[in-house]
Amino acid sequence: MKYLQYKLLIISYLLTYTWAIAQKYRPINDTDKMMMRTVMARVFHKNTWTLYGLDAAYVGDNLAKLNPTYISGLLFLDDQTALSDKHIQAYNTIREKVLQQNPQCKFDVVLNPRQYKKTEDLLARMEEINRKIKVDIWFFDFYKAAYKDDYKTVKAAIEYAHSQGQLVGINELDKSYLKIADFATVHDGFGVDMKTREQITQILEEYKIPVGMQINSDPDKTNDDNIHTFTKKWEKHEREALVKRLAKNQITWRFRLMYPVFYPVYLQQHAYNAAKDGNMIQVFLELMKVYNIL
Repeated sequence: MKYLQYKLLIISYLLTYTWAIAQKYRPINDTDKMMMRTVMARVFHKNTWTLYGLDAAYVGDNLAKLNPTYISGLLFLDDQTALSDKHIQAYNTIREKVLQQNPQCKFDVVLNPRQYKKTEDLLARMEEINRKIKVDIWFFDFYKAAYKDDYKTVKAAIEYAHSQGQLVGINELDKSYLKIADFATVHDGFGVDMKTREQITQILEEYKIPVGMQINSDPDKTNDDNIHTFTKKWEKHEREALVKRLAKNQITWRFRLMYPVFYPVYLQQHAYNAAKDGNMIQVFLELMKVYNIL
């Protein structure tokens, strides 16, 4: 009898704890709700397929296991990369596989606004992609490029996206962009410290938009960087420890972890593959059950 009472007490505690987490971590808006189970997957970096020897069906099957609400990064297209049949076929295959599991899941395409000299060039690029594939979200990755981004250009691009019923996420934390974007992201590339926490809090409270947390990925860096450490130097238990720490920090820091399933990308060619990293997919699932409750 005492054993049964003890067992019921433990179950009651776990249910209360899970409910408390869910209440504390309620979405601030519909976009935040959409980001509840975000995963990162980069299959094409420009024209390079990043998962040698594997195909889009493999990617889609593994992503579907996580029942994601948002998949970010499948296609990164620079201003010189045409959206070809190979991009379209892979994107559509993965999308179809995942939507069978969760018909509400959203998908983005990644562009860098700093690569477009004129506003009309960026808008034309977005219109071209929209004609060929279904885009739910544009993610603007503001890494270094030939041209300094122009606020008017980015504003016009966001207005165009909104006119198409699409969201826009950014990783540029300038206040002028935060005022008009739908969500922002930060990354762990420079450490996750109190400054990062203050940034997240400011974005949430001042701009009222959700914040995603990425594993750092600047594929133009040398091999002596965070990506090399994460994908090549670390053992599985070290990667797992990082993801677990970030997943847990979601509660108190109030960001949404963007789980690195097929990401980051090393030297523009090789994506990290969580599905081949021991039981990492199961680790992600267990973390989501606690910290990313739908």
